[in-house]
Amino acid sequence: MSVEWSVRVNRSFTLDEVLRSSTAHLQEILGSPGDESLTVIATSTLVAGGGRRPIEPQGLAEIYDPYSWGAGTESIDFLLEVPAIGGGCSLGLAEFLPRGDDPESGLFAYVTSDRTDGSYVLSIAMSIAIAVCAAGQIVDDANLLGSGRLIEGEELLEKLRSSERDQTLDAAIATVLAGTKIG
Repeated sequence: MSVEWSVRVNRSFTLDEVLRSSTAHLQEILGSPGDESLTVIATSTLVAGGGRRPIEPQGLAEIYDPYSWGAGTESIDFLLEVPAIGGGCSLGLAEFLPRGDDPESGLFAYVTSDRTDGSYVLSIAMSIAIAVCAAGQIVDDANLLGSGRLIEGEELLEKLRSSERDQTLDAAIATVLAGTKIG
């Protein structure tokens, strides 16, 4: 099954910040800090009609601001992957109802996995990164992360951070998933 988590965006961020943060968090939860093979890369963005377009370097520095996102701004979807873990995920940005005081409205980031263990772990790291970079909480409607519906990114990182340093990559992925209701 594919899994989706969302985060309300409360602060501006760039895709580059999220990629660096998700790389660091992925390395931490897999017990491999500094392992460059676990670098998250943005491969493309989806365009109208279902096509894909490579992400230009200047696209990594584009600022996504929840307070300037308005009616008529189209949603954006990025495809992300880490070849070493055989997994990818998508990161989408879209407005859900006009932004107001209601915490269920405004600009949201949606992280969607595919159906592989590596993708689930990448999606968790990406959700943590978005929560940290965008000053939001992870919304886990299915309670797959086992911490309630709303989860602070740092809290989830602490829960899943691996202290094991000499595991194989497959064993590290299995350890992370064992700490959730996914695996």
